[in-house]
This record gives sequence, C-alpha cells and structure tokens, in this order.
Amino acid sequence: MACNDWEYELLDTGIFNENRYFDVFVEYAKAAPTDIQIQIRVANRGPEAASLRVLPTLWFRNTWSWWPDQPKPSLREVKGDSGVGTIAASHAALGNYSLHCEGNPRLLFTENDTNNERLFGLPNAMPYVKDGINNYVVSGGQDAVNPNRTGTKAAAHYQLNVGAGATSMIRLRLSDAAVADPFGSQFDQIIEQRRHEADAFYQAITPARASAARRASRSGRNGHRLRPACSAAAVISSRSWL
Repeated sequence: MACNDWEYELLDTGIFNENRYFDVFVEYAKAAPTDIQIQIRVANRGPEAASLRVLPTLWFRNTWSWWPDQPKPSLREVKGDSGVGTIAASHAALGNYSLHCEGNPRLLFTENDTNNERLFGLPNAMPYVKDGINNYVVSGGQDAVNPNRTGTKAAAHYQLNVGAGATSMIRLRLSDAAVADPFGSQFDQIIEQRRHEADAFYQAITPARASAARRASRSGRNGHRLRPACSAAAVISSRSWL
C-alpha cells in the first residue's frame, strides 16, 4: 500500500458488494415515564432473501457479586397472551417490570456473571454465565442457557428471513404496569406522535439557514445513521470531498 493510497476501509473488502447487508433501525417511544415502546426495523438492502438473527436483550447490572448480602434481582418467563412472549423482571430498588415480545419468540436466559472458567481457568460458581446466550446461538451449546428460563440476563431470539429489498419489524414493550394489549392500535399512534414531537424539537433548535450537513447532525446526536442507505459506489464517490 503506497503512502498516497486511500486508507483501507471496510468498503474495500467487498463485503457490501451488491448491497448485501442489513440496515437495522431501533426506535424508542415512551407511552409513559416507565412504559417504553421499542420498534426494530430490519431492512435487507440486497438482491436476494437473507436470514438474520436478532436478539433484543434485557439484563441487570451485576452488583450482587460486590454486595452478596443484597437481594439478587431476577428475570423469568411468564405466560402471557397468545403470540406474545413475556419476561418478568424483579428488582428490590427498581420494582417489577415486564418486557413483552411480539411474535412469541423463544426466550433465552442466563446469568450476568463473568465466565471465570474461560477467562481465568477458574471454576464458575454456576453453569450459566453472561456469554451463555452467545454460546447457544453461535456455537449451538444447548446447555449454555437455563432450561428453567430464569436468570439475570435474557434475550428474545428472533430468527428472520427478510426478502430482497424488504423490511421486517420487531416490536417490544417494557413497562411497570399491566398492559392489556401491549401491541394494540395505540402502539403505532404513540410511535408516530413521538416522531412528530422529535421533529418539532429539532426544528426549533436548528437554525433555518443551517446547511444539510448541520441538519443531519441530529442523527448523530440520536445515534442514528448520518445519512440514508446508499450503494457502495455512492459512498466511494463521496471520498472526493473528504
């Protein structure tokens, strides 16, 4: 590589050839201070259908290892409405919450404890450790997650097959109140209302004369993409002004 060549970038590997990648957009919208709606859109930009696993994860920060005399929080599967998987979360200080997962995915449970055996060659205090969900999905370790479906870390295991140019959607809801219909018509209404409120907020604080790049900084503050999806060729051509 000569000193005048462009720095080797991910695009140069060819991994995005023919737009064979997914865009994943995650949106959070509060129905109430302790009632959070979550919408995940998975867009297949490629020319063929493709599979993807998505694992929205809920866990407790591990403080019980520091203060073993404090009550240990818990996550467990509970039976909810048909077509909805539910994780019940209980914490001495935070109270009780439920994570509702549309589509009734398989729920995977482990403990949010360090895998001492893997890192330090020391025995683990329990068989289920924080990388158990990874070991189940990636390595096929059926005994890596708790069959009793309890723990301090849990994930909803969605296995998607998304058509060429299509978008699949996953919806979840984390709430400390009983919700009769977590994904009813109000779900979409609240998402849309919060979008309008966010648009109004950023319009109010962004000068009208601001450049398109300045306006795009909103996405940077939100953690979203700085620009819409485009082809690899378009990205490469943009280097001329870098």
